[in-house]
Amino acid sequence: MTSSDEPADLSAEQRLLESEQRYATLFNAIDEGFCIIEFFDGPHGPLSDYIHVEANPAYTTHAGIPNVVGKKVREMVGAESRRLG
Repeated sequence: MTSSDEPADLSAEQRLLESEQRYATLFNAIDEGFCIIEFFDGPHGPLSDYIHVEANPAYTTHAGIPNVVGKKVREMVGAESRRLG
């Protein structure tokens, strides 16, 4: 479908919603593990920690770490984090 195929009365909000739905479908259907992380300053200096912002189901399968979204890496590795940089 091209933009010229879309009805003229389709609102920008509706087009955005449809685009987000297509993205979510693709993101959740691919076999490759994929995540988005955000680095931030941690206890060991600038950019020494990160949080998972998004992760697809394949990421959980490949990484073996369930429910990573919203978790900081130092929370997930526990005692090992003291040895990290």
